[in-house]
Amino acid sequence: MLYIWAERFRWAGSLLKHKSSSVKIDTYQDLLKRVSRLLPVDVKVILLADRGFANAELVRYVRKLGWHCRIRIKGNFWLRHPRQGWQRVSQFPVAIGEAKLIHNVQIHKCNSLTDVHLAIAWESTNGEHWYIISTEPTNLQTFREYGFRFTIEENFLDDKSSGFNLEDSKLRSAPALSRLCLVLAMTTLFLTAQGVEVVILGQRRCVDPHWYRGASYLKIGWSWVKQALNKGWNLISVVSFSTNIDPEPVKASRLQHQQRTYRIEFQATTVVWAN
Repeated sequence: MLYIWAERFRWAGSLLKHKSSSVKIDTYQDLLKRVSRLLPVDVKVILLADRGFANAELVRYVRKLGWHCRIRIKGNFWLRHPRQGWQRVSQFPVAIGEAKLIHNVQIHKCNSLTDVHLAIAWESTNGEHWYIISTEPTNLQTFREYGFRFTIEENFLDDKSSGFNLEDSKLRSAPALSRLCLVLAMTTLFLTAQGVEVVILGQRRCVDPHWYRGASYLKIGWSWVKQALNKGWNLISVVSFSTNIDPEPVKASRLQHQQRTYRIEFQATTVVWAN
């Protein structure tokens, strides 16, 4: 199973000058098509996307590509109840600490999308509401799958204050920024592969003295390269990733890990609607 991030498509594949974080699918549809040609065959692909990508056209195109999706939507999305008619998703009754899994629903009034599935929950820890649409029948695992999207934040941190400080370039030209991002993407690939190799060989604490891995693989690889220039350490000659299993999941400390770990515990109720 392969999870991919819509945000990363837009950032790494095509840099856009745009006034809003919400971009019409016409703008990046060709990019999705090109990415689909690069992915392995015979694997299940699930697109994870935040609310800026919540639109019916994207769901339809994901299906056309043979993928699935888990997309978070806003509470003001319209949902058609078979008896009560159209209502906003936020109006659907759900108690705190409860999740409702609604199958075979119709969403959007103007650009109606049918035969999708919905996971609604009211999280008891911080009181946050979750609304996630899926092209597959939802269950509690749907929330966990969507939670994988948050791992991209580590990548954004490497691009910005914890790594390349991209915003300090002060470039305003989209073509110039696009070329710069290409260089950073290649650098990210190398440094990340180097960092993974360092961890696999059990040499992480040579450049990261913490008990648990708190730095990204890019930062570990970056620190290793700088030390290698002074101490003659070996560098990788081939950039490769042999597995998608994280050899040492990030954990700044045991306490912080317990506090920040993405987890949602609900009592679930499944509802099947006949449109």
